[in-house]
Amino acid sequence: FTHQDLFPLWIIVGILVIFVLFHGLNVWGNMVRGYTYEHRVWNVEDSIDRETAQALFLTNGQVYFGFMKEISEESILLENVYFLQQTTTTPKGTTEDDGEEVILEPETDIQLFPLGETEIHKPENMMVIERAQVLYWENMQADSQVVQAMNAAIQDTAQIKQED
Repeated sequence: FTHQDLFPLWIIVGILVIFVLFHGLNVWGNMVRGYTYEHRVWNVEDSIDRETAQALFLTNGQVYFGFMKEISEESILLENVYFLQQTTTTPKGTTEDDGEEVILEPETDIQLFPLGETEIHKPENMMVIERAQVLYWENMQADSQVVQAMNAAIQDTAQIKQED
């Protein structure tokens, strides 16, 4: 073979090398951006059930319930926010024998409050939470006692606004 005979072969090999490099860089770039060659990689927003509420568990031990509306790399927007608050009361009573006052077992009550109802600074019922403060979150089922209480409170609030 002479150099003139190999010239078309070098062109074909060169085109194949360029094609393989370009295709490889394209696949690698898609993977870096969150895509695989055949399908998109899981996205956290795809797992939000927009029909029900979510529970967000924070690094400080607090749990907030509400509807996740937006998620960015830095924060989560939660609307119609509720939280649990525990109160303990120590009832006093008397014995039947001598009428002496005795302290009975403490009673613990856990209540669900909307954000803005119990706080002195009266925030709006929405919250922007830094994602770094969220340990995890869960979609809640419609028959959850928390979801049912939230939906009842939301309906009551809507009725009050209509009457005004």
